[in-house]
Amino acid sequence: MKKLFLVYLFCLLAPFVLGEEFFVSKPNEKEGKYCQAVQVANTWFLTAAHCVADICNDACEIEMNIHSNIIKTSEKNVFWLNSKRIGNSSYDIALINFDSAKTSPDFKEHQILIVDNSINISEPKILNRSLNIPFNIRGNVGEILSINDVFYGPKSRIIFTKDLGIFHGLSGAGVFTNKGELIAVTSAVAGRGSEARFSVFSVFDEKVKSFLKQRIPSLYFKHLSSKDFKDADTSDKEILISLDNNK
Repeated sequence: MKKLFLVYLFCLLAPFVLGEEFFVSKPNEKEGKYCQAVQVANTWFLTAAHCVADICNDACEIEMNIHSNIIKTSEKNVFWLNSKRIGNSSYDIALINFDSAKTSPDFKEHQILIVDNSINISEPKILNRSLNIPFNIRGNVGEILSINDVFYGPKSRIIFTKDLGIFHGLSGAGVFTNKGELIAVTSAVAGRGSEARFSVFSVFDEKVKSFLKQRIPSLYFKHLSSKDFKDADTSDKEILISLDNNK
């Protein structure tokens, strides 16, 4: 039986964190929600659209504590990828710009991994990568690792794997591969009845690339090819196809 490895590190041991927590709310309101984000450029952070779209569709405030420095921004600096599929995990992508963010001297822009539209895949395939999800929950820094197969759904534009133990507050966290590439953001968990739940991540394709480059032209992208996938010979194949079809 494959095991989940959940490793906790405290912020005192890690001067630079790949995952950051933010709080979003209506102006002057205490109620709101916490989500994760990953820094992708000097003042820019990537997160899940469902973390911000409902609140920031009108006026909102966003606050983040980064490197012991409280930074704030508003709905004017929040952008999400408009899609007819908003509300599920397809294209669950948003950007937040903190004008006053101070980048750590250790920060380096990540390679952002793109699933090329030219890849001809008709049903879920195994992606030849494992996943690493760094996070920061109330100042406690950690990461979630898995050795389970990672699947790509070509119809839904998501990647998913057997439940990693995704928990409340982890939405929007950056998803990295074992090669250090930023491939997705954490979006949801899914399953059917009592069957095994899957962790679901909104992957990057050409549409996402265009959205990101419009705001941050300097980002560096790397493209997946057909050789990065293999057939999904698994007892869960029916569930995978159902997830890919959003059923």
